[in-house]
Amino acid sequence: MFFAACYVLMFFYGLSSTSYNNDEYFYLLMGREILNGKTPYVDFFSAHMPLMLYPVAASFRLFGGSVAAGKLIPLISSIFVLVFTYLSGEKIKEGVGTYAALLLFLSPMFQLYSHALYGVALASAFITGAIYFHLSQRKTLSGVFCILSLFTRLNTIPFVLGLLVLNLRDRRFHNGLLYASPLFLLLLVPNFIEDTVLYHLIRLPHGLVYKIKAIYSLLAGQWLPIILAGACFVRCRRERTVRELGIVLGLFFLMTVFSKSLFDFYFYVGLPVVSVVAGYLVSLMSSYRRHMSVLAVLWITLNAATISASYTSNNSLEPLVSYVSAEVEGGNLFCMSLWCPYILFKSGSAVSGDLLDMADPRIEVFPERVAEKLFNAVSEDNRMALVDLKEINMYQKKFNVNTSKTVDYMLQHYFPVLYSNSIYNFGEEQNWWGSLNHVVFFKPSAEIESGAQIIEGNRKSTHYFLEEYMLLDVDLNEVRTSYVRNVSGLDDATPFIPKQLMGDNAFNMTLLSPKAIRWPLTLGTHYVVEEDGLRYYVYVSQHVSDTVNLFVITRSGDDILAFSQLTYDVVGEDFIEVRVYSKLSERILTGYAPTYFQRKISPAEYERLNTV
Repeated sequence: MFFAACYVLMFFYGLSSTSYNNDEYFYLLMGREILNGKTPYVDFFSAHMPLMLYPVAASFRLFGGSVAAGKLIPLISSIFVLVFTYLSGEKIKEGVGTYAALLLFLSPMFQLYSHALYGVALASAFITGAIYFHLSQRKTLSGVFCILSLFTRLNTIPFVLGLLVLNLRDRRFHNGLLYASPLFLLLLVPNFIEDTVLYHLIRLPHGLVYKIKAIYSLLAGQWLPIILAGACFVRCRRERTVRELGIVLGLFFLMTVFSKSLFDFYFYVGLPVVSVVAGYLVSLMSSYRRHMSVLAVLWITLNAATISASYTSNNSLEPLVSYVSAEVEGGNLFCMSLWCPYILFKSGSAVSGDLLDMADPRIEVFPERVAEKLFNAVSEDNRMALVDLKEINMYQKKFNVNTSKTVDYMLQHYFPVLYSNSIYNFGEEQNWWGSLNHVVFFKPSAEIESGAQIIEGNRKSTHYFLEEYMLLDVDLNEVRTSYVRNVSGLDDATPFIPKQLMGDNAFNMTLLSPKAIRWPLTLGTHYVVEEDGLRYYVYVSQHVSDTVNLFVITRSGDDILAFSQLTYDVVGEDFIEVRVYSKLSERILTGYAPTYFQRKISPAEYERLNTV
């Protein structure tokens, strides 16, 4: 009863948790698209197997299109994982199932991924069921469950191969594989093989450091059942059942570790078997139960904070979601940002084109296809475009995606109306570390009304400052390091940034020229100014009463070097705010740093600039 109560608690906390990775919202969006009549692989790209996606759509059909409805799939699947783990243990020896299920339930990895929508819980339910049916000599069902696991997640392949080796001469197992074989008709679906199989073979492999981190994540949280399972394999290696589970588990770990990609959740599928073997050892060591209890208490204590953190909700992007929801109203949203899946799903916006899954691996494997998809999407009838300037640079430089057509079309047919720091400050303070991701919101130019002309004011102090605004190569305290320097030294712009962090094209360039401002300004218009090899895309819009916003995007070829916002006071005839965000180097980190932020420049401050 206590065990059941703990699971019920985990279930309801898991339903409300939104703390994990943004990738979950890829799968939620895919489920929503399927519910809307679209077909994976045909209407949108998906590198994931169908049984990972269609259950989400079914849950949406039954319970509504919410995050909680999507999370029902892993939460319900985890019940079956625990049940099959218990039954498998009981098949070995009475009492083993209880220890096995308890060890699994207390594992941090089980607690996290049992309410995270990664498909591993459902895949684990199928493969643990296949192992249970194998142990209970119901080999036909074992074969059926093997195929079901394959069409949920491909990282169950090692278990399927292991069970196939153990049942090479068992016709019942082969019949089970045959009964589930109609699923292989999915191979005939256009793009299915390319998107799900070839994609994983072509993509760049994870580096050694990345893999070591994934293995460390496994060992750090699950060290107790792993140590117990290892000891059991040594002590009970002559017992047939333990030997069989050792073969399957050994094959799984070898193939998983040496696969091209390795995430910590890949190991989730093997945890039930590890727990069964560990539980068997515990049942044999009755004289050491007290020592085992001390180890268990230590294990639980060390993992308590990790488990608790996996159920913490995070609503930090809600201001962005609220803004998009109000502006898009369920229409198409063209989105190029790390957080697009979250924003698209939570705001109820329709996905523009085939931009549902824009994770890095898809871009690196299919750069030409992605370039075409981006242009097709941006030229659709969109209510808004949400663009992270960092993403554009990264696509171009890191993945060799030709974004020129997309950017040209966007700058000609869309109008920037807001950037993310206007509604949400990504850092606790306005510093460049907290503002690396600059999301700019664009609306179709046709929706922007042209208004009155704004005559040039009498005070020119801001213009003089703009002539002085450059990224300077200076010697700071005689240290031979080049710095980008905000020459004003005022307000909360970044005073010094090492040159090594800045983009090559952005260094020692006039990123905001006074010639970019054409008087008189006309509200709702945009134009392009070319000077010294740079192109300034200038957009003029009403900000609030008596103030005008100028958005300036500074571009050199395909590079967006800077993004600036100027606020002009029509009554005072002066600029009351100037912000400049300069491009950082892709060699170290991508994004934009606020190299200048000034609220007002008086004539006295201009004199100070001349002194500098």
